[in-house]
Amino acid sequence: VKSMKNLLTDADSAQLISGRMAQLEKRKMLDLKHLPDCRDVNLIIKADTTLATIIQTFDSRSTEPAEFENLMSVMFHIIKGSSFDLLLSAASANGSLTALTTRLLVFNEGCKESPGESVRVSQNRAALFDMTFLMLVYMVQCFGSEVVLKDAQNCFFTAWARHCMTEPDTVKPLSGWNSAEQNLSADSLLQQISQGEIRTQVVLWHNVCNSVHIVMREMMTALSAEAISKETFTKLCRQLKTKLCCLPVCVLSWLASFTHYGPAEEKTISPLEVVDRFLDTQVETEEGDGLPYFQQRSAMMVNIVKKMREEFERETRVRDPLTNIPTLEVESAMSLEEEMSAVWDSVWRRGRADISNTKELARLYRVGGPEWFV
Repeated sequence: VKSMKNLLTDADSAQLISGRMAQLEKRKMLDLKHLPDCRDVNLIIKADTTLATIIQTFDSRSTEPAEFENLMSVMFHIIKGSSFDLLLSAASANGSLTALTTRLLVFNEGCKESPGESVRVSQNRAALFDMTFLMLVYMVQCFGSEVVLKDAQNCFFTAWARHCMTEPDTVKPLSGWNSAEQNLSADSLLQQISQGEIRTQVVLWHNVCNSVHIVMREMMTALSAEAISKETFTKLCRQLKTKLCCLPVCVLSWLASFTHYGPAEEKTISPLEVVDRFLDTQVETEEGDGLPYFQQRSAMMVNIVKKMREEFERETRVRDPLTNIPTLEVESAMSLEEEMSAVWDSVWRRGRADISNTKELARLYRVGGPEWFV
């Protein structure tokens, strides 16, 4: 309501707020079971105040090494439990989502290059880069890159998210990956992973994120050629996810693009099996010991990968024999006109379009094309 001053008068705002508070009071009298997927409005209202404090705190921080631990301490409290979901609900309601995104982008961009510094400082820098990267990815998954990055300045993450990141119902073409990859970074990273360690000193983390998919491509090729066993493949995947939690996100975004747009070929290991390698958290506790806030970063990575897994589950569609590209939609016995009529019937019945209606309209637009749709 606060962000609607141009639409509502002060009297109208006060009336809406008082009416809502009265509804909340009546709700306390009811024996309502709290659904796990629902957000408690009282907690969101509290998060609104907390969010303003967090943004103010971020404004007073920089990406100087002395600030790393303080910044990570604040972010730890943001991402633990369901706190981040509540803060995002508050941010989307009060119009501060852009402000939060801007601060996270500044910290992520400021930590992408590790100069000559001590091991501890370089680990903190890597952890802060990792944490902000995961938070931004989670935000894009919730709201979409067109919303989250609408007014964002050009930087590494904005370019990566727009051209490479797999979003719900949106898989990016392989050309986005090919334009940014760094073969030298991939060679060095593959050697480090094979030796069981990833260096944090004198590293360009944005180059690592843009090139780590080459490592996965080499691993899958070696597995197909029987140069390595599945046990070795699993061990290498474990090395990727127990050092920097953003690496599996980058790898799986590329794998989704490769699965959708790459050549059709028999694979020794299916894409879903690769995804599940990164969801296995049994061994992460021991291997992540000593890394700053690793358990919290790992938990957020798992939540992100679970959402990405849905895109691979959808990739059971038959490929077009002429284009070698998976068909965009599952065939339906109904004509497009009948499907459109069914959507509009649903909209008129409710008096509004819900999320499923908008997704169905988007699907019909992709299938029928703009000329048919209009």
